[in-house]
Amino acid sequence: MKIVEERIYAGANCFLEVPTIVLVVERDPTTPSFDLADIANAADHINEAIRELDNPFRPARVAALRPARSAGELMADLALVLQRQFVCTAQLSQVKESKRRGATVIAFESRHPRLGVLAGRCAVGICKSALSATGDGKQSLANLVAEFKAAAAAIVPTIETRLLLNEADRRGIPWFRLAENIPVVQLGQGVRRRRFRNSLTDGTGDTAYRLASFKPLAAHLLHDHGIPVPQQGTAETEDHAVALARRFGFPVVVKPVGMDMGVGVRVGIANENDLRSAYRATKVHGAVQVERYLPGFDHRFTFIHGRLVGVLRTSPPIIEGDGIATVRQLVDAEPSTTATVARRKIIVDNEVLGRIRDAGYEMGHVLRAGQRIVLRHWWRNQPDHMLENVTAIAHPENVDAALLAVQLIGLDVAGADYITTDISRPFHETGGAFTEVNPMPAMAGVQRSGIAAYPMLLDAMFPGGDTGRIDTAVLLGTRRADAVAASIEAVLAHAGHQVGVATLSRLEVAGQLVRKQVPTEAARARLVLHHPRATAAILQATEAAIVAEGLGLDRCRVGALLMPAADADNAAADAGEESIEIIRLLCAITDGAIVLDVEDPRAPHVVSAAPAARILWTNSTADRRFSLQRSGDALVAARPKDGNSVIVFDDGQTTQELAAIGDGSKGNETDREALRARLISIAVAVGLGMGAESIRNAIETIERPSP
Repeated sequence: MKIVEERIYAGANCFLEVPTIVLVVERDPTTPSFDLADIANAADHINEAIRELDNPFRPARVAALRPARSAGELMADLALVLQRQFVCTAQLSQVKESKRRGATVIAFESRHPRLGVLAGRCAVGICKSALSATGDGKQSLANLVAEFKAAAAAIVPTIETRLLLNEADRRGIPWFRLAENIPVVQLGQGVRRRRFRNSLTDGTGDTAYRLASFKPLAAHLLHDHGIPVPQQGTAETEDHAVALARRFGFPVVVKPVGMDMGVGVRVGIANENDLRSAYRATKVHGAVQVERYLPGFDHRFTFIHGRLVGVLRTSPPIIEGDGIATVRQLVDAEPSTTATVARRKIIVDNEVLGRIRDAGYEMGHVLRAGQRIVLRHWWRNQPDHMLENVTAIAHPENVDAALLAVQLIGLDVAGADYITTDISRPFHETGGAFTEVNPMPAMAGVQRSGIAAYPMLLDAMFPGGDTGRIDTAVLLGTRRADAVAASIEAVLAHAGHQVGVATLSRLEVAGQLVRKQVPTEAARARLVLHHPRATAAILQATEAAIVAEGLGLDRCRVGALLMPAADADNAAADAGEESIEIIRLLCAITDGAIVLDVEDPRAPHVVSAAPAARILWTNSTADRRFSLQRSGDALVAARPKDGNSVIVFDDGQTTQELAAIGDGSKGNETDREALRARLISIAVAVGLGMGAESIRNAIETIERPSP
């Protein structure tokens, strides 16, 4: 088997309604077909191999592959499973025969294109190896899985970003990465967008960030407002560091002034020689701070817009004997997560081995029942520390002091780090103190400890169930698309919208030309949706482009079918399967209403594809009566009145007159086409939530003669 074609769809497409990777896989004609037994056997071998994928954020072992009926299904499912091991949402897939003889088309969801392509390629290679049933098959599979893990780790976003994007996916908030090589993502569209770098938001002020990052100044500010901080000072030289330590008293802590995430930190320094050595090692990161060492555990208070998210205690990795298990078995225990505690797998390094030897044990010894060994002296910057949610027992005075610290720095999202021997007692009783206020408070760890950190973050940024989407209408077809778009734009602009328009001949936002050559429909749509001024969007899509590149979005509020070209009216009645699939796709991604002309020969297909969707019918022939058959549908139509015609809106319960149109509904074809465009624009406005009175006022204003 080999991949002969790869395609990336950034939005909804003819395969799936989500961003998709499509692979065309060709089978060696000399290889016999695989039966169900071959596929089941291969799946067993693969399941065994992929269990080696270690992911500390996975609550349990990797889920087994689903039963597959073909090699193609096995590859598609494995591509999804491989992505999910990196905490990436991926659930949907489709497999079908290719027009290419002996080839299979595999389509699977992927919201991270580089990871998706890698997962697809590896899935094909792993399945090929598993189905070949060679003697060293298990080792070969293990090697392939290890290669995927290493390659994927180098390209996926940080765990903070992935958890943020997963929560956005769950809420239906669209997102995109500004670039593959920088950790900045945009959530939402147009004027409703928000940007994030890990847990930094576009609302995080630069001054606040710099103040938090310069530890001496931040500590001085906290101290001036009565918040306890350790005795500390910035050491210019080794001798100065020693002088500070003598003043504070050993042991001390040494840390870089301008670094985060525990970089360069040395703790528990008990003598002058160790201090000089620590100073030299830390000095490579810039100015060095020396502070008094405080007993106890580190506690992080995380806040979002002044609201407490939770309080986490970080503890070193600890093993406790039961009189049966060896030290090695205790150290090698799998990570575990409970409602309040997250233990990660212990990393065996020289420090851990040294602590075990200091306790009088070797890896093969049985640790006696009840004996505990603390495996690290400083654990904050190591990935195997333990996290415990202690929000319920945190004393209110400690919480208030932490909040004041964050408010003094001025951060919207922050973590205040507090060291104490007892979080349940106030700081003035225990001698606890705040060591820093962090502008990037490791939200992934907060979430891993059972606290809904990312839901709270997005609640703050997109309140009330907001999806961050701007009102969007997709026009499917070419017939008078510019006239229809212009008419919709005029109505929406009157309501205060800054409208982005992307048709085959126009690319504008708020009436301003976008001065960029964008060759594809999908790319033009994305440009408008990402534009910081757009409050609404009108996007043209054609069948040929949808087949070739997919749509530039995954959801829209209104989908409007433009009438087929005049010379294709009869042929459209017998729409091909491809056209029907595209109609189904448009109906599937439309959250609000479908706009459809009563004379459109594709109407039966639309009704069939969207039995529960609301259809806004348009009728440009005043003397042709059209009765609504379905509850929830509505009609925008030309109706005769006093020898002329008027535009009315009929929802099946009431009929409202919107505008007079003279005798345009009975005029020449040009007049009919102009009327049809007006009716579509009104129907789209209704679908986007504008009321009849607002639409009537818009029409009157637009058509009022200039003085």
